[in-house]
This record gives sequence, structure tokens and C-alpha cells, in this order.
Amino acid sequence: MNNDTFYDLAKKLANDLQLLANDSKRRNPEIRRTSEKSFEILKTCKSHQDLQRHPDFIVPFLLSCSSKNVKLIFTSMQSFQRLAVETSIPNSRIPQVLDAFIECTNLSSEIQLKVLQILPVFFKTYSSFIVGENVKKVLACCTNLLQHNNSSIVISSASATLQQLINSIFERKDCSTNHASSNDGNTDENEKFNVLKDNVTTITVGRYGYDTNIVFTDLCSAETRPNSLLNIKFISAESLLEILESIFLNQRSCFCEREDLQFILRTKAVPLLLRQISAQQNKNFMITVRSYRAAKYLINVDFIQFLAVELEVIISFFNHILEKESGSPTWKKILTLELFSGFSFVLWNTIYENFDLVGKNRKPLFITILTTLQKNLHSKQYTNYLMPSSVLASKETPIISAEASQVKVPFLELVDKQTAPVADQTYEVFLLFKIFTSISSDSEVVVLKLLQNKASLQDFTKMIIASFPYLFGSLRTFFHSSTLDVVLFRSLVRGFQKLTHTCVLLKIQSEVDKSLDLFSRLIVLNEFTGNSGATDVHNNSTMLSTISETLIGSSNDISSNDNENTSEKLSNNNNNIEASYTRVSYYPRVFNSRNIDLFKALISLCVSSGANFSSSNWKLFFKIYQWCAYYIYGPSPMFQELYVSIPLPPSPDLPKPSLNSIENNFSKFLESTTKYAEISFKNMVGALISESSQALVDDRKIGGCKPFEDEEGLETTELQICTYNRDFYLNFLGNVSEVFATRFFRIFETNTWNIILDYFITELSKRRSNTLPEERLAVANVFTEIIKAIANSADENNNNFDGIEEHVMKALMKLIDSIMSLGLTNSVDVYNGNINVESDVLLQALRTVKDLLDNYGDYLNHSWSSVFKIIDCPFSVINDTKSLEIQDKEEQNAITDILKSKHKSMISVSFSVFKLISDDFLQTLHLKHIKSIIDILVHFAKQTLELNISFTAISEFWIIGDYLRSLYEALPKTKYSLEKFSSSKNVEDLATIIISPESSDLELYHATLLYLLKRLLSCANDTRLEVIDGTMVTFFRVLAAQDSCLPSWDIVYEIILFPLLDSSENSEVPKFVNTTLNGLNLVYLSHFAEFSGERGNTDKWLKFISYYEIILKNSKNYDSKFNVLINLKTLLKKFSSHEEISFPPKEVVMKIFSLWIDYDIIYTDFNKSVDKSNYDCIQELISCYPSLCKLLEETKLLDFEVSEKIVRVFTQAIKYPLLPQFSLDKAKPSSLQSTILSALECFDTIEDSNIKILVLWELSSISTLPFNVKDTIVKKLAPKLPNNLKSRIPTFSAVSYKACALLNAKFHAVANVKDQDAKFLQIFKNLSDIILSKSQSDLSEEKNCKLWVLASKTFHSISVEIFNMDNGALRTDSSFITNFTDIFIKAVIGILERNNDSVQEDEAEEIEQYALYRNFLVENIDIFSKETLELFISRLWTRSFFYEVNEIEDQIINGCKSLNDVVIKLTSFDFDNLLGSCDEPHLLPKFNLTLYSLKDLLKFSENEHMRNLCLPFFLSRVAFVLRRFISDERLRIRKPIASIRKNELLWVLQGLIEVSSSFHGNDADKLKVLYPLLLEIIPVSERVKDLQRLLPQLSLIYYVK
Repeated sequence: MNNDTFYDLAKKLANDLQLLANDSKRRNPEIRRTSEKSFEILKTCKSHQDLQRHPDFIVPFLLSCSSKNVKLIFTSMQSFQRLAVETSIPNSRIPQVLDAFIECTNLSSEIQLKVLQILPVFFKTYSSFIVGENVKKVLACCTNLLQHNNSSIVISSASATLQQLINSIFERKDCSTNHASSNDGNTDENEKFNVLKDNVTTITVGRYGYDTNIVFTDLCSAETRPNSLLNIKFISAESLLEILESIFLNQRSCFCEREDLQFILRTKAVPLLLRQISAQQNKNFMITVRSYRAAKYLINVDFIQFLAVELEVIISFFNHILEKESGSPTWKKILTLELFSGFSFVLWNTIYENFDLVGKNRKPLFITILTTLQKNLHSKQYTNYLMPSSVLASKETPIISAEASQVKVPFLELVDKQTAPVADQTYEVFLLFKIFTSISSDSEVVVLKLLQNKASLQDFTKMIIASFPYLFGSLRTFFHSSTLDVVLFRSLVRGFQKLTHTCVLLKIQSEVDKSLDLFSRLIVLNEFTGNSGATDVHNNSTMLSTISETLIGSSNDISSNDNENTSEKLSNNNNNIEASYTRVSYYPRVFNSRNIDLFKALISLCVSSGANFSSSNWKLFFKIYQWCAYYIYGPSPMFQELYVSIPLPPSPDLPKPSLNSIENNFSKFLESTTKYAEISFKNMVGALISESSQALVDDRKIGGCKPFEDEEGLETTELQICTYNRDFYLNFLGNVSEVFATRFFRIFETNTWNIILDYFITELSKRRSNTLPEERLAVANVFTEIIKAIANSADENNNNFDGIEEHVMKALMKLIDSIMSLGLTNSVDVYNGNINVESDVLLQALRTVKDLLDNYGDYLNHSWSSVFKIIDCPFSVINDTKSLEIQDKEEQNAITDILKSKHKSMISVSFSVFKLISDDFLQTLHLKHIKSIIDILVHFAKQTLELNISFTAISEFWIIGDYLRSLYEALPKTKYSLEKFSSSKNVEDLATIIISPESSDLELYHATLLYLLKRLLSCANDTRLEVIDGTMVTFFRVLAAQDSCLPSWDIVYEIILFPLLDSSENSEVPKFVNTTLNGLNLVYLSHFAEFSGERGNTDKWLKFISYYEIILKNSKNYDSKFNVLINLKTLLKKFSSHEEISFPPKEVVMKIFSLWIDYDIIYTDFNKSVDKSNYDCIQELISCYPSLCKLLEETKLLDFEVSEKIVRVFTQAIKYPLLPQFSLDKAKPSSLQSTILSALECFDTIEDSNIKILVLWELSSISTLPFNVKDTIVKKLAPKLPNNLKSRIPTFSAVSYKACALLNAKFHAVANVKDQDAKFLQIFKNLSDIILSKSQSDLSEEKNCKLWVLASKTFHSISVEIFNMDNGALRTDSSFITNFTDIFIKAVIGILERNNDSVQEDEAEEIEQYALYRNFLVENIDIFSKETLELFISRLWTRSFFYEVNEIEDQIINGCKSLNDVVIKLTSFDFDNLLGSCDEPHLLPKFNLTLYSLKDLLKFSENEHMRNLCLPFFLSRVAFVLRRFISDERLRIRKPIASIRKNELLWVLQGLIEVSSSFHGNDADKLKVLYPLLLEIIPVSERVKDLQRLLPQLSLIYYVK
């Protein structure tokens, strides 16, 4: 301890000495003197060592302890507590200090507790000095306080301190350094003592060891001995046993090291415990519990080594307590069971090795205990609680549960109870359960550790073998109990799983077999509930993924729907099969959560132990799995189809998480198989193949299939195959093989793959009567999936496919050969489904080959002969079926239909394989082979079984043509005569040139190319529209691609093109029309683009346009018309761009315009569903106009008359009353509307003002469509439309906005407005209609300009610009002015109208627009008539009211004929008899616009041109305000006035002052009518702050006036 710490101690001791000196002045002068002396000593000490050198320092403390003065004693105890922390007291004074402590134990309880508090620290600090008699004194301090006359607190504290001190005594080692001072003659650190290690021999120990020996002997003795250090006279039996328990627990190493203590254990301690446990007269529960607890720590792995005999006696006695013959009370049995349940497996193992394995000299304790425990479990007493059941079952309310069966505090923990509590007997069952399950579970941990450490397993294996019958039997008993709760059951499952795993790891096969057999019975055997014939709701059908396909098979690949037209014989045959199987019903699908828990445990067991399973283990596992699959997912689809008439049993109600858990476990199981050695995998695969072979030929009938009944219905011990999902093993084998594919790739030449291959080939090549046809197909599906997985494994391992291609193709060829060898000799194989299935097998093989070629064709080197043979197999099958002759015509037709369906599928797959090869390997073929390929493709194109094959075959012509083009550059360009081609009008002539040996390479090439085109066109002679279209598309593609490779275009034109144009067929076929016109467009533009010469190509073009016109006029199909127009647009674009063609003659342009303008715009039947309607055709027609406009301009054909015709077309088109499907025109214009707007922009380049005004008028008309045309459409069309079409009625909102924006942007000064004034008035009228509508449509980018605002701005802009440029011409046109001003005022009124007050956000725009119109009106007031101005002022007056009129005002207005009468009524109002209102009137919206209107009314009243018109309105407005204010304020008294009402009053009065200043003479007298109201307002004028300021001014005005 450092000096600072000692300084603190010295300071505290000095205070204690000062207290002692002060408290002992009179009565104890000696204490005072010694205290002063010690104080002086303390001043000289600088450390603890200095203090230890002064023995007299503690004298005052010692004297104080004997003074019997409580205050002095307590101060001394504090000092001793301070000195106990560090060695500060000399050894010579230790006995006196301990004597002082002993003397203090006779004082008050506070002093006693203080002594007990100091002792442990004091002993620890001065341990080296406390030996012999000092130990006795230390212990005496505690034992003296254990007398019953002390308080319970003191006794309990003394007992605890005693226990702590004894443990400290045991913890001292003889090797510790003795700190006794040199002047101490009583302690010798080398002192030795002899103690007994047995009855005869002694050993030498040191001082500490001797003290420990004496104290431990005292503890185990019945009475105090002469040389005792511990007086046990006052120590109770409970405290004594508690001390022993503490020693056994904490001082285990001490006992293991010292033989003398072991001797005391054997001779004294163990007998003592046995006496306490076995004493019949001992009914003290507390003592027994303490004895058990002490014995619990004695029964230890370490103690067994030297207490074997004694522990054998103790354990045997415990076991005897559990025996029925012992007659022990229940609480002792519970204590014993709790004791055993606390044993670790290592301890059980040690007991087994030290007793059971020793032989005749020792009792087999472990097995004896298990025997006793099992007997207890099977006793009638416990059986009543277990309620055994033959199958897994559970009660709704479990009797034995982890919560209810356990006690809150174990009996072994009840150390303070005098009597045993009452416990439920299920607690005993629970303890038995815990013992058996813990032993079973912990065995796995030990064996894994032994395996990890590579330790010997021999003794451990013997233990498991010996204990297995007891563990197995007991666990089985618990499994059959119906009273366990879920928690305990799952613990039981884990224990059983781990026990089985232990047996597997130890390779104890018989025990493994027993465990798996129990698994099978517990999982598969279920309790029948309900009616087994109910309908299966299949709640968990959505769960079927990979695992469910494994469990119940897949119906997706089971035969195609090619058997729909099978004959009656086939139906009868299936009925016979069903009749042969049908008996009763399905086996009930009862499966609960406990079955699932066991099933998951079994899968987990396979994951961890599957590599060590034998073949028989695997077979049993797969059978269990198969039955579980049936319970969970039901019978396989194939089985259900066979027994359609038999109701399915109800499915078990299983939670989704449980099913997910099974799937996850299954995935882990499959993953674990990849780590198997080959022999382990062979075992598993062999078991699967064996069970699969047996399942596929299982003849047991439905209703006769039960888990443990053989074919004859006799009960058997072996689990039987489940016939309801016979393909389970097959699918399982497929999954395992696919997972194992990477291993096959590495060990391909081993027998493992051959075993699997031979199994599949054997199953597929057998036509068995007891095997369902669908099952053969399922075999093929699984087999091909395995093949694909093996091929994919090559890619996964980054290896070359060359290493496995021979094995893969050989396997497929072996499959096909086995099927082909079966042949078709009679119709029976057709009826029983064999031919159907075998055809599907071949199809599956072909598809597999295609997949392999698609992925690995580039690596294929050695197997092309097999590939071609496989591809050719469908045609061999077709040829074989042609030889089948049947006399019955109906039978012949039925079989033909069946075979045709299968042939169709085979040809389809075969062609797909051929196409793949042609795509990838065509480049290697010579030119002379191309004709043969062309002929083959023609055959495929003309076959009628499969349209897609024909279509795809035609597209292959492009590939061949492309390949021919690639050969052209390398050919020698030797010239030859073209006469041969001029005379060649058919394909035979071209074929002659091709096969002629005299033909040069270039002749051969050109002949082959023309042969390709000619044969390709021949494919268009077909009734199938797709083939026709595909032919023409491919034809023009090939023709365009071969442009540079063709011979003279004259020859091409004569042989190919002219015959095509001469034919008028297929004009009603839209795709044909589009393809043909598009192709001809390209040909004409590329090769007939010049119009030079006398006629040039004009005649060809006129004929071509005529071809357009004929199709457009004669076709009734809008799809065809649409295709004509879209190709016409393409042609016009080319003409207008002048990029690829010279400018056409005028007659060609007029021919095109006539075609365009004559199109009949009609609104088609909207209920008719077509790909293209007339809407699409009209849109395409309008889209042609931009290009046509350029041609018309360049040919000077676009005049006003032509423009009117064009605009008329636009007007008709834009009113199309129905939008396309899934189209809206509210946010943006529809496609047709946008097209028309774009077309109108084409007039921007026209200089003619009349045409410009015509366009502006059209835009204004379009802007009003939402307000007139839309309503007309809805009125006339909506009642005729179905509900699904009503939403397609156009709103015209977006196009209206866009048109108005264009109108605003495009207007400019136009000359000769006078000539088009009617058009302008119509434009104004249209814009006014929009303003009046207050349309909220806003398509501006900033969303700040609504349609009505845009129209208003446009109206104003046009008005200003027209009158600015007019120079007086329009002002003299009274008709125009009258119409214009009427429209203008209506527009202003529309802004001021209150019908749109609900749209508050319009207020700012309304003020802005009104201001523009107001300014225009003031600037051009001369053109407005009195009537129009009066109408304007009237609306302004109406707008100026802030509040709604009340009933009085409304009555006044309705009772007057003019505003002058209204003023008179208001000024003469009877204020005395008619009261106002205290309620605030309703404030009208748009306050700012109202205020603006009020101020304008006041301003206009001052205007000399308008004041006479405004005066009645002005006076009435003022009178209304004054009348309401006077009436209301007389009633309101002091109620506050709304600020708006105050301001309104001040505004009108201030306006009255300003207006009065502008009136003179007689006009001023007109204002006197308001005088009575001004007088009435004086009494209430103080209510408004500024009103009294205005009244004098008003009075002065009236006075002056």
C-alpha cells in the first residue's frame, strides 16, 4: 500500500484514538493514557511496517474491548476494521486481538455483527499468523454466536461467516510464505505434522494442511475432540451440511490433491451423509435436502477416482430410493430424480466406465439406474398420466408440459423449507423425461468430440449398446404418450434423433434399424379422423415447387393434349383399367404437427448421417418420405387422373411455415448428397432404383394400400410402398442425379452412371400392362433432365463439352433405338396409349438434342452421325405408320387423327433442330447443295400440319440468300449470254440451268438465286394468310439484299415483278397489302426513280398509283386501307425530299392528290372490334399531308380553293367522335388531333392572307370543340355506346388548348381584314365562348395559364392589333362594330360573372384580364353603344358587392322597377320599426376582384362620358352600404364590426366625396337623395374610427350644394 493510503489510515486511526481519549477521561484513565501513547507512536510511523513494529499501539483498542463500554468498544471495532485491511498488527498481538473479538461476541448484536464483518478480512490479511490455537479462536468467534439465544440475523451471519472462514482455511497452501516476525517464537514455517492417509499409513503435512485436516475432521465428527479446532456443539446439522456442501463444491482440487482429506471423506464424511440420507427416523426435509446437495457435489467425475466404493454405495442407495420396494416418500424420490437429472453425460459415462465396465467387482450402476427409471416410467402410476396411444396423438390440453409439470423451485433448491412441499406427480414424469432425453441428446455431442479427437470409441460404443434398450424403450413410451405438450415433444424428437445419429456414427446397425423402424411407425401410422371420401381442398397447392414435384410428381410434362379426339375404343380401354383398380377409397391423409416434427428430424438425420446409411436404411427412409408426400401433397396427378370418380381424402391442415421447413430440409438433404463417396451414393441410388422398380409395377388396388399391410391385406412389420404416388422414387432419383451431375462428369466411366442409365432404358422400353402410360413419359422426362444436368455440369466445371458429348449422345441414341425397336404392328398399342407416350418420349429426346446443340453445338466433334439420326427419327416413324392398314373406316380415322397429332409435334421439333443446324453450320456447305436445301425448305413451308413450321421455313430463305450473297464476291465474273434467262419463264427452266454441267459458276449462282426467288414466291400460293405474308416479306428482303448480285433488272422485272403486279389476289389481306406495297415502294424508288425521257418511268408509276387507288377504294378492310395509306405516306416523303427520286411530273402529283382528297371520312361502327379503325386510317391520311403539301406548293397547285377543301377534311377529321382504345385526350391531344395540328402548321409558309385567316379560323374552331361538339357527341352517341366505350368519347381539352396557343402565337397583321371580317367575328365569337366557359384546362409548362386566360389574352391581342392597324376602316363598318362590341362586352361580363367564384385561384387572372379589357374599353369608348356600356356597368355593379343581399334588401330590389326606385326606398327606410342583424353577413368570394370592381364603379362615376350611366348604380351602391350599416349598428351596440364592412363604408363615402366634386349645377342635386341616410349615420358614427372625419366633409358638400 502506498504512503497516501497509509496517510489516510493514520488520519482515521488518529481520530479513533482521540475519540477513545476523550470518551475515557474519567472512568478509564488507562485507556486514555494508552491512547495518548499510541497517538504519539502513530506520529512516528510512515508505513504499515513501521506500525507493525510497535506492539503497544493496539493496547488502547484491546483495553476498550474489555471495558464493557459500548461506545469505546464500537470505536475500537472500527479501528480493528481499518487495521484488518493491511498487515499492521504484530504477530504477538494476534491472540490478544482474537481474544478481544471473542469477548465482544458476548455483547450487543450490533457489536456481534461488527465482529463477524471484520473476521473474514482479518483472516485473509493475517492468515499466515492464524494457525493452531488462533484458528480455533477465529472459529470460536462464529460458533459462540450460533447459540439459539442470539437473534436470527446474528445466527445466519455467523453461519455464513463460518462457512467463509472454513473455505479460506481449505484454500491455504503449505507452500505459502510465513510472514511471522523474527521475534515470534510460537510459529515455525517449517513445522510438520503427521496425518493418516488410511487406517495405517501417515503422511507429513505443513501447518496449514494440518489445520485443514483437523477442521475437516471436526466437521465430520459427531462430537468435539480434545485437539479440535472447531467446536461443533452449537453448529446445527443443517449448517454443518451446508458447510460440507460448500467445501465439496469449492475445494474439489484440494480433495483431489490430498490423500489425508480423501481418507476423512471415506471414513467420516460419506458415512455422515449416508446416515443423514438413510435415517428412517429423519423426517426433516431441510436436512435431507442439504444431504442431497452435499452428495450431489460428491458424485463427481474427479471424486469417483478415489471414492469409487463409497460413491457406489451412495448411488446405489439413491437408486434404491426410487424402487417401489423402498417405500420412500414421494419427496425423496423427487429429490433423487432431480439429482439424476442434473448428471451430465460425461458423468454418466464415467459411472459406466468405473462401475458397469469393471465387471464382477463393481455393481453396474448406470444400467441399474436406467432399469429402475424405466420400471418407474412403465408403472401404472405414471402410465395414467402418459395416456399411451397407438399412434402419435396429443390432447387439446396437455397434462405433462414444460410449464405446468415443473415446480417453480426445484426441491434441491428448497434449503429453507422444514417440510416437503406437495408436488404434482406429473413432475416425476417430467424428471424422468428430462433424464432420458438429456442422456440421448448429449450422447451425440460426446461421440462427435471423440471422433474429432480420434479417440477410441470401443468403451463408448459398449455404453450405447448397453443403454440403448432402456433409452429406446423409454423414448418410445414418451412418443406414444398423448399428454406431452409441444415443447416437450420437440425435445423428445431431438433426443431421439441425436440418439439415432449416435448409433449411426458408432455403426451400430441393429440399433439404427430399430430407430428408423420406430421413425417409420411414428411418422406414417396415423389416427383416422373424419370421412376419408371428402373432397380435397388442397390448401397448400401453392407450395408445390421443386420439392413438391419430387414428392408427388409433375403433371406439366405428362403427355400433351393430343388425345382429345381418341376413339371410343381408347375410352373403353381406360375404363377397363380403372375398373380393374377401383375398390374402396384412398387411404386417409391424416398428418399433424407432431408427424411433421418427426419427419423433419428424420430428414435432418439423413443430412448428417446419410453417408453411413445402409441400403435397407435408405429404402425405409424413402418409403417414409413417400408416405409423407402423400399425406402432405396428396396423390400424384397421374393417379388422380386414373381415379377421377373417387373423391380425394381431405388434406391435413398444416401451417405454411411447417411446409416451408420441410422444403428447406429437403434442399439441405440434396446438397448433402454431393459430398457422398461413390459407395454411399451407390447405396442410395440402388435403394431408389429398387423401390422405384417395385413401385411402378405395384398391383395393389386403391383402398388396399395401407402402410403396414401386404398385397394380401395381412399385417406386416415392414413399411409398404405407397401406391398413390408411385412416381415419387423416380422424381427423387432425378433430383438426386441432377444434384450429383458434377460427380458423374468426373467419374463417368464408373458403374454408377451405367446403373442409372440401364434403369431408365429398361423402364422406357417396356410395354407393361400394369404400368400407366403416363409413368413411362415421366421416366423419360426425368431421364432427359438428368442428361441436361450432366451437360450443364461440364460448363459449371469449365471443362470442354468434348469430354462428355459421346456419353450424352450415346445415352439419347440408346433411348431412341429402344423406342424405335418396339415398332407399330397393330392398333392395340394406339388404344392403350403406348404409341402416344412413345411419341412423346421421342419428342422429349429431340428437344433435349436441340438444347444440347444450342448450348454446346460449337464443341460437337464426334457425334454428328448420332445427331442426324436422331433428327431423322420422326420421318422414320411417319413412314412406319403408313404401313398400318385397318379395315374399319371409323377406326382408321380415329387412329389417323391420333397419329397426325403426334407427327405434327415430331415434325415441329425436328424442324427446330434442323433450323438450329442450318443457322450454325450452313456456312460450311457448297453452292451445289443449296438447291436441295431450298427444296427441303419448300417442303417444310408447304406442309399443313404445323403453320409455324411453314412460316419459319420461309424465313430460312433469307438465311440461304444471305449465304449466297456472301459467295458472290469470290465468284469469277465471266460474262455470259442472258438469253437463257429471257426464255426461262418457270422454275423447271431455272433448275435445268442449275444442274447443267455447262453452266459457269456465275450462271449457276444467278440461276440459283432466281430459283430461290421463284420458289419462294410459289409459297404464296397458299390458303394460310401467315404463309402468304411471310412469303412476301422474305421475298422482298431477299430481293433487296441481292440487288448487286442479280442479273439485268429487265430480266428480274419480266420474270418476277410483272407477274406479281398482274395478280389482284389477296387485296383484302392487310399484311399482304402492306408487305407488297412496301416492297414495291422500295423497288420503284431504287430502280425506277428517273422521269427523264419522253415518258421515262411515268407509265410505270401511274400504274403503280392505280394499284394503290384500287385497293383503297375497293377494300372494305380498314387494316388494308391503313396499310395503303402508310405506304403512300412513305412514298410521298420520298417524293418531297428529292433524296432518292427526281421530282415527279404534275400528272403523277394530281393523281396522288385525287387519291388523298377523295378518301371517304366516315365514322365507323364503334362496337366493332378491329385491329385498325377508320380513326387510324384518317390519322394516317392526315399525316400524309405535310409531304403532299410540299408537292402541291412546288407544282403551284395549292390555291385558296384547294386549301378550303383541305381544311374541310381537317374539320371533318378532328371531330372524330371516339378515341382509340386506352387513349385519353385530356392531358395531351390524341394522336389524330396532334396530327391535324401539325398539318395546319404546314400553312405557315403560305403568303396568301386569306389562307392565313382561314387557318386562324380553323384553330379558333378547334379551340371551341370542348364546348359545343363534345356535348353534341355525348348527346347523340353516348346512349348508343356500351359502358366500356363511353370513356373513349373525346373531351377535346388538350387539342383545344394547343389550338388556342397556336392561334395566339400565329396571329399577326393581316392585310385586307375587311375582306374576311366574317371570319374575324367568328374567331372573336369562338374566343369569347372559351372565356365565358372559364375553362380550367392548363397545359402550359409553368402551369400558370389556363385556357380561358389564354383565350382572353388572344382576344385582347387581336382586338388591339386590328384596331391599331385599321386606320378607321373598321370603325365605319357599323355591322362589324356592333357585332364586335357585343362579343367584347360578353367577354368582359364572362370575366366578372360570379358563376365561377368557387375557383378562388382564378381571381388574380380575372383581375389582370379585366384590367386589359377595361383599358381597351376606355381607350375605344367611342365604338361602344350606350346599351353595351350600360350592360357592362350593370355587371360591374353586381360584381362590386362584398356580401350577399339579405332578405330586406332582396325584398327592396324585387319591389322596385329601377335603381332610382331602389335608392328612394333605401333612403326612406324605416329604421325605427325594421331592425337589422347582429350576425355577420356571408362574405362573397374573390374579395380583391370585388374591390377592384367597386373602385372601377367609383371611377366610372367620375368619368364625364359614363357618369350619367353610372350614377344610378353608384347611388344605389352607396345607399345599400349606408342602410345596412345604420340598421345593424343600432342593434349591435358595442359588438365589434368586421373590418371589411368598416372599409366598405369608408370606401363608398370617400368615393361619394370624390364623385360629388365632379358634379356641378343641377347634376349635383342628384346626390341629395342620399342626405337622409347621412343624417341617420351620425348617431352611430363613433363606431368607425375615420367615419367622423368624413361626415363633416360630406355635410359641407351637401350644405354647399
